[in-house]
Amino acid sequence: MSIPLSIPYTAMEMRKRGHSAAAVDSLIYQNPHGFLIMLSDESRVPREIILRRILHELADTDWSGSPPEVSQLLHRIIRDETSNLDPYRELKDRMNRLALAALPACRDLIGTAADPQGAVLRIAVAGNLLDAGAKVQIQPEDFPGMLATLYDQPLVGDLQELFRAAATAKRILYLADNAGEIVFDRLLIEALPHDRMTVAVRGRPVLNDALLEDATLAGIPELVPVIDNGSDAPGTVLGDCSPEFLKHFHGADLIIAKGQGNYETLSQVAAPIFFLFTVKCPLVAAHIGSPPGTLVAKRTSASSMKAMARRPPPSRRISASSEFPGPKALRVKTIRCLKTTGMGKSWRDIKAWLSLGA
Repeated sequence: MSIPLSIPYTAMEMRKRGHSAAAVDSLIYQNPHGFLIMLSDESRVPREIILRRILHELADTDWSGSPPEVSQLLHRIIRDETSNLDPYRELKDRMNRLALAALPACRDLIGTAADPQGAVLRIAVAGNLLDAGAKVQIQPEDFPGMLATLYDQPLVGDLQELFRAAATAKRILYLADNAGEIVFDRLLIEALPHDRMTVAVRGRPVLNDALLEDATLAGIPELVPVIDNGSDAPGTVLGDCSPEFLKHFHGADLIIAKGQGNYETLSQVAAPIFFLFTVKCPLVAAHIGSPPGTLVAKRTSASSMKAMARRPPPSRRISASSEFPGPKALRVKTIRCLKTTGMGKSWRDIKAWLSLGA
């Protein structure tokens, strides 16, 4: 099976198995680059073997869980089938190197800003765009150039509220997100009362999320204690975290949660959480009320949250066109994905799909 045909093949199989349009969009169409990368390297393991196993697991997956929980399952399969415990290690190393190279320019920007706290917070949130698992993202090489337009980015939330909350907090837990991004987190940690802070990273590799070695490279242990959460979910799934992490989580009177994955997994948890992330998908954009690309810096209490949109269980069969796009719409989406992933010249595959979906 060719790489381009993996897109419609998976979409059709998910449709047959009763998954909703939202589920298909979340897995495939919102991040076609990530979906194709997820199928791994043909020279090591045939993509069809991985794809078939993914489809089998998806058939039994509870889609009422958060997107990071589904992603956790898929990336466990990738690591298992490829015998590669950290497929994104090379990318993470590149992100860290380029972020460290951009650090002096960031410090200069903060030092000359009229509002240094606002500047450091914007840099830390913008760093969340260094995300291999998102549709809205930037390449590590592009981050220095983005600093010139930092104040042009739309932002939701009160930039000073975090600093006010941190000033009175006795135990602060900082949940890091991605490699590269964690270098810019250091700037924010330095600006906060870090003598009362602990930083947490992922417990095992998933996507380009930061591990202990990334925190060490960024110099975080020089400032604060660093722990891992014991989990390989690209978010914070409390039921999958270690007892040590849970002790810190439940004992904190301020939790700073970086990244959309943490928002998706913690937005309904009754805890003193302050979310810092960039909106990267339509579902979260609708929930926040701001378009993808928006910088978010806001505290959200569980009591004020509306329930996150939930996907139907796999056993539910969907009707022909009420929830899932018809063949024409699906063909259009597939062609867009092929163009987005740089494979728009594979017209033989596009024509094959058009015939397949007719």
